Amino acid sequence: MQGIILLCGFIISIRSSCEGFVIGFRRNSFSEKIPSQHLSSSTTPIDPTEDIATIPPSLTSAEISLLKLSQAHFTSQALHSIVLLGVPDVLCDSILSAESIATKLQVKVSSDALFRIMRLLTTCDILFETIVDDKIHFGLTQTGALLRTSDSSLAPFVRHWMDDPLWDSWMGLTRYMLSGNTTHYPFDLANGINAPEYFQNNIESTKHRNQVAHFVSQREIPAVVQSIDWSPLENTTIVDIGGGYGELMAAVAARCPTMTCICLDLPSVVEGVQPPPGVTLVAGDMFVPDTIPPCDIIISKHVLCDWKDQDVLRMLESCRTALSEKGILIIVDAVLLDGPEASNQWQVQTSLDVLLMLTGRNMDRSVSQWRSLATSAGFTLDKIISCPSSPSLNITLLSMAS
Repeated sequence: MQGIILLCGFIISIRSSCEGFVIGFRRNSFSEKIPSQHLSSSTTPIDPTEDIATIPPSLTSAEISLLKLSQAHFTSQALHSIVLLGVPDVLCDSILSAESIATKLQVKVSSDALFRIMRLLTTCDILFETIVDDKIHFGLTQTGALLRTSDSSLAPFVRHWMDDPLWDSWMGLTRYMLSGNTTHYPFDLANGINAPEYFQNNIESTKHRNQVAHFVSQREIPAVVQSIDWSPLENTTIVDIGGGYGELMAAVAARCPTMTCICLDLPSVVEGVQPPPGVTLVAGDMFVPDTIPPCDIIISKHVLCDWKDQDVLRMLESCRTALSEKGILIIVDAVLLDGPEASNQWQVQTSLDVLLMLTGRNMDRSVSQWRSLATSAGFTLDKIISCPSSPSLNITLLSMAS
């Protein structure tokens, strides 16, 4: 998952290292093109004989950081363009000029525009630039190679996150905060339709979203199974609430055959489905404790992030009713950093939490938020496990409070 960390950080954070700071023009040439009567005192041409001591100092590191941050979308859009055009696949392991790349693409493009966006992407470790026969050529860096078509390609993340409906959703963020109406999400405001309805009716956008989901999920289940010490839990019963068709429980059953593995989901999900080996599928509702089989362990992955605090509290209380006296509740969801620890620290979970808000899903929670909910429901937060191989999740262990 090192690749996802590199690329996610590039797209969402401040890694737009456009060192040129394309923020203006040389003051002399700028003033030459504007009639003198329209020049304010602040645009007076610089006197070349002026004392060097009066020239403003270099930009501070804070100013440079802010300029990079405000330009982050420049490189995101450039990245999106080369992915849409198929440039990474054309380059592959080659070193080519922009003109040569343009001739190999499936659509006709401006070689000058292509050259300029590729040059921009050399500033953020996607491409590198070299000189061949007195001409600039480009190649893929190790990070850029992750965009080539393959089963492990990260190009679907670029296509999904930079897709028009999600990009436009960011434009509605301020309007959403000002409206006071928390049921009309930025995605709805920008697209005139909510996210579930949109993706249900737009095949291409749904394809990219599903590719992202597949990439993440195929890494999450191994990460969960490998990160938990199952040896003290042998000969116990575990229930996966909201576990779909039982994929996670199948992995647990294979890892720890002495455990009784049950997957609980709504009747509409599990009825008529053939369970995987070692797993029992049960129809139920996490808000109705009588439908949760008595058990020693309950696990739930990426379910509670879709619910408000009062609903999560109801779910936790249902789990407490179903669990044995020394029962354990395992919550598999992103956990956000708190306080000073979170300052100036890029975390994929924090970025994805805002994405949840944009699209009308609920929220990821911080350590203190989970501790407060756990205490209110009669649990103690014992441990939070990080999963470096799957940065979209953490494993939170809760025990019954005495």
